[in-house]
Amino acid sequence: MRTAPHVLAALVPLALLLAAAGCGDTNEPRTGALRLSVVTTGGDLDLNGYVATVDGAEPRALPTNGSAVIGDIPTGSHDVALTDVAANCTLSGQNPRAVNVAGGDTTDVALAIGCVAVTGVIEVTTATSGVDLDANGYQVSLDGGTPQAVGVNGVVRFSGVSGGDHLVSLGDAAPNCLVSGENPRTLPVAVGGVTRDTARTTFAVACEPATGTARIITATTGADPDPDGYRMVVDCYDYYGYACYYYYHAEQMSPNDTVVLAGVPSGSHTFQIDGVAQNCTVTGENPRTVHVTGGATTEVTFTVTCAATGSMQVTTATTGVDPDPNGYGVVLDGAIMDTSAVVGANASVSISNLVAGDYSVTLGGVALNCDLVGPNPRTVHVTGGATTEVTFTVTCAATGSMQVTTATTGVDPDPNGYGVVLDGAIMDTSAVVGANASVSISNLVAGDYSVTLFGVAANCDLVGPNPRTVSVPSGGTAAVAFDVTCAQAAQLALALTVAGNTDVYEIKANGTGLNQLTTHAGYDADPAWSPNGTKIAFFSERDGDREVYVMNADGSSQVRLTTALGQDYHPTWSADGSRIAFLSARDGNFEIYVMNADGTGQTRLTTNTAVDADPAWSPDGSKIAFWSTRDGNGEIYVMNPDGSGVTRLTNNGVEDVQPEWSPDGAKLVFSRLTGCDSYTGFCDYDLIVMNADGSGAAQLTSGSSDNEAAWSPDGRWIAFGASFCQDYYYGCYYSYSAVHLVRTDGSRVTELLGDAFHPAWRP
Repeated sequence: MRTAPHVLAALVPLALLLAAAGCGDTNEPRTGALRLSVVTTGGDLDLNGYVATVDGAEPRALPTNGSAVIGDIPTGSHDVALTDVAANCTLSGQNPRAVNVAGGDTTDVALAIGCVAVTGVIEVTTATSGVDLDANGYQVSLDGGTPQAVGVNGVVRFSGVSGGDHLVSLGDAAPNCLVSGENPRTLPVAVGGVTRDTARTTFAVACEPATGTARIITATTGADPDPDGYRMVVDCYDYYGYACYYYYHAEQMSPNDTVVLAGVPSGSHTFQIDGVAQNCTVTGENPRTVHVTGGATTEVTFTVTCAATGSMQVTTATTGVDPDPNGYGVVLDGAIMDTSAVVGANASVSISNLVAGDYSVTLGGVALNCDLVGPNPRTVHVTGGATTEVTFTVTCAATGSMQVTTATTGVDPDPNGYGVVLDGAIMDTSAVVGANASVSISNLVAGDYSVTLFGVAANCDLVGPNPRTVSVPSGGTAAVAFDVTCAQAAQLALALTVAGNTDVYEIKANGTGLNQLTTHAGYDADPAWSPNGTKIAFFSERDGDREVYVMNADGSSQVRLTTALGQDYHPTWSADGSRIAFLSARDGNFEIYVMNADGTGQTRLTTNTAVDADPAWSPDGSKIAFWSTRDGNGEIYVMNPDGSGVTRLTNNGVEDVQPEWSPDGAKLVFSRLTGCDSYTGFCDYDLIVMNADGSGAAQLTSGSSDNEAAWSPDGRWIAFGASFCQDYYYGCYYSYSAVHLVRTDGSRVTELLGDAFHPAWRP
């Protein structure tokens, strides 16, 4: 078929256009590649490399020095950009830059980066000369940082140092080695250059022999030099009183002496002399600092000047009757020195080696029946090289004596006897006398005395006034007799700790008849007598938990009454002996329970989220007293035996605990917190007595932590536990507990038994 001429004419320009557009040759490549070559020079190169992108496409990582090829790039012009260049590095030329990619070829792109140093180096050299070089070398510190070890002739480098001034110090040099020049010293470090700056310094150290010799000389002039000499001390670093306690070296020297001390470490040392007599003065500094040069002898001289001393002769002249058999004491107090001596009633004593000057002279130990004539003390001047005399005149009056006789009748007399205290206007004294005996107290100044007999057992009463006034005649004897009547001593049960184990014991109120009732290895305490006195309830930890037990009065037939998980203790009997109230934590909170005397029928009486504790059954059985924190702090309450009718008796901001009834049910005694020591943590409780309705509260005891009070059956005595903090070390380290007895009016407080607590009277 033939093409029309006008069609051919139209096709020719189209062919030319296709040829111009490259479409005429279908074999020509349409893509190429880029080879990016990086050359980085200078200091502190960017070791993480760089990131390259072409026309903002996918980034490619480039090494610090090296190349990377990016292929399959369309031919033509493209923008190549380099990023992630460190701040101290600069890319030469444009960034981004236009690069033409030829088809089917790899186009090379050179990237030149120049970096400057941002850190420098400090190089420290040590150059040591001399002898006895430091075998351990030295320590070099930069800006107070962690030191680095360096040899005596060595080099240490600190890299990555920031620009600016830095402080370099050399330490740990042996005492015989001295560092020349400044130490520490400042070194400037420059940054920003193409090459890294290194700041250098050299510490020159000169070592002398490690030890030298000290020649110590004492040169004493004047009269009365110190006969004992002196103690020379080198390098004292702890004083104890007025003498050096810890030191490098010490030895005794005579007043004019020379001591050669070899092997002294080279360097500065302190030298001093101790024990210089008070009439002697050391010239110059004492102690003084002296440099001992290694390999040489250093001389240290102490010049001492002594003044003449004097003496004092003290004479006593005693007249009258009954002179002081022990003589007197003499005390001299001077501006420079003090001293003392003993002199007989008619004698003389010479006190020598006294520094010249004024002294206050006192005659002491004069018997109370004797009077000193003239001033005492008196001022006496001592002259150097002379003896000063002083006389004291004493007159004595005749003394008297007192014969104290005791006559004790009845049963269970006090086995320890009694104490006697004499309080007079001039003198006081004391003695011990048996229950039926006499004691003579002699050498009493004539006059009236208040005589008190104390330590009378709780079952005994003193007949007549106590104390009583007795007049002692001069040269005569006064007689006084005390009559004591004793009744049968009541019994108490209590807890006693012996050899670390606590058991229940019984004891008489006069301290006799101690008898152990429980012998189990477990903790047994808190005894309570049944109303008829035939049984004792108590708690024991023998089964691993506090449980209530009961036993016969002689300790036999011990039976466990409670078995619930949780602590059960502080039993108290009802008036008829049929029931026992007790404290229990079996329900997770301290509450009061009651049970039959055989342990059956255990019933909870209180149901409060606070603490309800320490029940005490009234003598008529109508009430149970207890204490509770239900209103914020410990207070005393009473309730009916079935738990109803709870009535609050005390109402104050302190803690009231552990109530106990009087035998007639008219009063209650309890413990009240009066304060705690902030240092030891030990708290003080006092016994308080009040009426059964809460009125008329009055303090009964003080001075210790008083607790667990128990009223005697006759209502005359209260037994209680008393604790004292006897030793403390960041708290009360050891407290002493004892059972005490006190009359219900607060009088006649006496200790019954130590290491004991939880007392209970037998009905």
